[in-house]
Formats: sequence, C-alpha cells, structure tokens
Amino acid sequence: MPPSEKASSASDEKYWHLDKKVPVSIIFAMIFQTILVIYIGTTWKTEVDFRLANLERQNSERQSQEGRIIVMEQQLRYIVESIRRVETLLDGQRMQQQ
Repeated sequence: MPPSEKASSASDEKYWHLDKKVPVSIIFAMIFQTILVIYIGTTWKTEVDFRLANLERQNSERQSQEGRIIVMEQQLRYIVESIRRVETLLDGQRMQQQ
C-alpha cells in the first residue's frame, strides 16, 4: 500500500461509520429494543409516581385522623373523670342515708 492510502485508512478507522455489511434486521432490532426500553421505563415511572401519590395521600389522611384521635382520647378522659365524681357523690349520699 502506498503511504497515502495507509494514512487515509488510518484516519477512516478513527471515525464510526455504518457499512453495508451490517444487516438491516440488527438495526431494526436495536431500534425496537430502544423503543421498548423507553416504553417500559415511562410505564414504570408512571406506576411509581402513582404509588407515591397514594402513599402521600394516605399519610396525610392518617395525620388528620391522628389529631382527631387525640381529641377523642382527651374527651374520654374528661368523661371518665366526670363519672368518677358522680360515683363519689352517689357513694357519699348513700353513706349519709345509712
């Protein structure tokens, strides 16, 4: 090979190129795989976003219920204290009547 051909072939090897030796089926398979990966990725992301939104909604509902439960517990304590006072008064009246 003459030196000029060696230089041009060396410079050609540096750059990527598509040759006619590559079957069309491989090109289509790569394109199909790329599209499939993108589709699966977006589907997965959508599902994860949906689950995350549900978890955040449930968490906010629990927090609002937690406040209501605390209020109900406090009200129950007041009711129990009132009942004890009434029982104490009734026991005191019974003792006076005997």
